Parts: sequence; structure tokens; C-alpha cells
Amino acid sequence: MKLKHIDVKKGDTFARLGRIAIANAFDGGYEDLTGWTAQAQLRRLDYSLISTLNVTIGARVNAKYFGITITCPASETANWAEGEAIMDIEFTSPSSEVQSSPTFIVNILRDVTDV
Repeated sequence: MKLKHIDVKKGDTFARLGRIAIANAFDGGYEDLTGWTAQAQLRRLDYSLISTLNVTIGARVNAKYFGITITCPASETANWAEGEAIMDIEFTSPSSEVQSSPTFIVNILRDVTDV
């Protein structure tokens, strides 16, 4: 599987908006994510922690998808070291079932306009 790459510049607000669907293995449909929680961490390739990101599962978009927001303030990204990092999103159901997203590669880049 090819990993998705995300670019973020040091000192910029990390904000990604999207939608998420979790397949239900029992009936072929999709989970109702109401009441689920999510967390995400950004780690170096040696798995040392860079940052814990804020994750919010939003409203249902349609029968399949819910909105999702992943953020980290600019004051925190300013301290990130340049280079490749990895992250995933871990989802926990109200009954404590845990499912993780695929792993993403995050390229932490130097900001050209660095004032």
C-alpha cells in the first residue's frame, strides 16, 4: 500500500479537514460514529513522540461519512524538527472497540517566510 504524504511547514497551523468512514465487518455497512472518540500522534520514524494532535469527529455528512478535523497550533509546530514523520488516527467506539487509520507520512518543512 502506498502511504499518503502530508506536507506541513514549521510555524504554520496544522489543520486538516476531511471525512471518515469506518466499515462494519459484520454487515458490510458503515459504523455510526456518534459517541466515538479519536486521537492522533505525530512521531519520528524511530517512534519517538513529536506531538499529540487535536482530533474532532464532526457531524454526519451522509449515510457513509462523518466529518473529521485534525489540528495543532502554530506555536507547537514551530518546535517541530524538519524531516519525515508518521501519524495515524486511532478511533474508539463507545463500547471500547479500537480501530486505527492507515499510517500517513508527514513531511515537516522549513517555512520560506520565516520572520
